[in-house]
Formats: sequence, C-alpha cells, structure tokens
Amino acid sequence: MSRRAVGLDPLNAGSWESLGEIEFFTGQPEEAVADLKKAVELNPDLWDGHIFLSQLYIIQGRPQDALPEVELVRFDPPRAFLYPIAY
Repeated sequence: MSRRAVGLDPLNAGSWESLGEIEFFTGQPEEAVADLKKAVELNPDLWDGHIFLSQLYIIQGRPQDALPEVELVRFDPPRAFLYPIAY
C-alpha cells in the first residue's frame, strides 16, 4: 500500500517515509535509505526520517554518515540514544 501511495502522490514526504520505514523493518536497507532520503528531501522537518536514516547508516557500518543525520533529529531522547552508538 505504501508503494501505491507513493505512486499516487510522489510529492508526499510522509508516503516516502512510510515506505522507507517498512523497508527498514523488512531488511531492505538500500531501498530504505533511498526512500528515506527522498522523504527528507521533500520535507526536511520529517523527524522520523532522520532517525531511521541514522540507524540505517549505523547498521551499515557508516557512522560518519549517521552523525549528520543524528544532528537533524529534533527530539532529545532518540538523539541521545543515537549519538553514542554512532561514535
């Protein structure tokens, strides 16, 4: 359904984020990164997109890419959780 939502409204950042989140949880990291990047490109204020992107980069062994995403997380608890993991 998320793919269909993106197809129907490709400028909806929430749809891209939803698709990326599903891909994140179903073990499709490359697809998730691409779709989450699209989501935050369309709406930089999409807070959960940055959280998922930073987690994906950490999982992929790319902490240097995770740190800029962690800086964009606007909520203290997830940011406080992600910083030490990335470092």
